[in-house]
Amino acid sequence: MCSSDLARLALPAGTEQGHPEFALHPALIDGGLQLAAALAGSFGTRTLPFSVEEVSINAALPEECFTYAVRLPELSPALRSYDIHLLDDSGKQLVTMWNFVIKTARNGAEAASSSSLETVLDELKAGEISEDDATLILETILD
Repeated sequence: MCSSDLARLALPAGTEQGHPEFALHPALIDGGLQLAAALAGSFGTRTLPFSVEEVSINAALPEECFTYAVRLPELSPALRSYDIHLLDDSGKQLVTMWNFVIKTARNGAEAASSSSLETVLDELKAGEISEDDATLILETILD
């Protein structure tokens, strides 16, 4: 499976000059998030944006830019995280979304599975995951 990818983004026709109040146009930000979803291989699977650790804004986004997404180590089968960079044509980082997490949606019966809880607690006890990761995973399971 691919661990990073690059895509070209452009504002939809008719919106190029229509919203100067947006330093970060939602259509371009969404394009970056969609690239992460594509890396997750989530087509046909219900996934939700779950969290983002930090957003760094170095400059306003132009009408067209590149997005580069890098898959980070997997938190759990239900949680995948990415760093998403929005770049100008010269490669300058304009916006970075650090540790953007995508959650695979599950039904309530699956989420409450005691075996899932036991697995997380066992991994925590064995030192295979950190307390922060365990908290994030448990919040997802118990959500």
